Amino acid sequence: MKKTKGILWGLAVIALGIIWGLNQGGLINVRLFDGWWTLFIIVPSFISLITDKDKTGSLIGLCIGLVLLAGNYFDIWNYREYLLPLVVIIIGVVIIFNTVNTKKIKNDNSEFVMNETQVPVSETGQEYYASFTGQTYQFNNGFAGGKFSASFGALKLDIRNADIVDNCVVNTSATFGGVEILVPQNVKVIAKSNSVFGGTSDKSNKSLPADAKTIYINSTNLFGGTDIK
Repeated sequence: MKKTKGILWGLAVIALGIIWGLNQGGLINVRLFDGWWTLFIIVPSFISLITDKDKTGSLIGLCIGLVLLAGNYFDIWNYREYLLPLVVIIIGVVIIFNTVNTKKIKNDNSEFVMNETQVPVSETGQEYYASFTGQTYQFNNGFAGGKFSASFGALKLDIRNADIVDNCVVNTSATFGGVEILVPQNVKVIAKSNSVFGGTSDKSNKSLPADAKTIYINSTNLFGGTDIK
C-alpha cells in the first residue's frame, strides 16, 4: 500500500512537471489556478489525515494549506478578528487528538512518561508521538522497530544501548518538526526518504561488514527533517 501510494505520488509530480514545462515552452496553454502550489501541502496532509493514526500534524498541515490557498483569493487580514478564535479551535482539536493518542499508548501497556520515556521492549506496530513538545524515547533492552511521529515538536529515539532485532523497520514522520535517531555504531542503517520541503540526514556508520545487523528507516518529512546519527 505504501509503495503504491509513493509511486502514484511520483507519477503525479512527474505529470505536473511535464505540463508545467510544456506550458512554459508555449506548446500547450494551460492556466493553473492561483495558489496551485498549496496542493503540495493540502493533498499530502489530507491523505495522511485519512491513512495515518497520528492525525495531529496532518490536521495542522491541512489548515495551513487551506489558509495559504484562501490568501490568493481573499484579503485574509480583513478577517483578522476571526483568526484568534480559529487558532483556539485548532489548539482544542489538537489537545483532543493528543489525549486520544496518549490513552492508546497506555492501553498497550507501554511505560509512558512525558519528556522522557524508557520502554523495556518495543513492538513492531507500536506508535510513539511528540506534538507541540520535546519527547525522548530511550530503549535499553529489546527494540523491534515501530512508528515515531513529530508534529510541531521534536522527537528523539535513542537505541544506542538496545538489543536490536535484525532487519527491523522504523517508520518516522516529521511534520513541521524533527526526528532524531541515535543508533549503535555496530548496526547498519538503510534509510529511505519521502520529503516535501524537508529531508533526511544519515550520519550512521557506513564502514560495517555485510553481515552486520541492519535497521531499515523509512522517513516522511513535511516541512521537517529526520537526523540519523
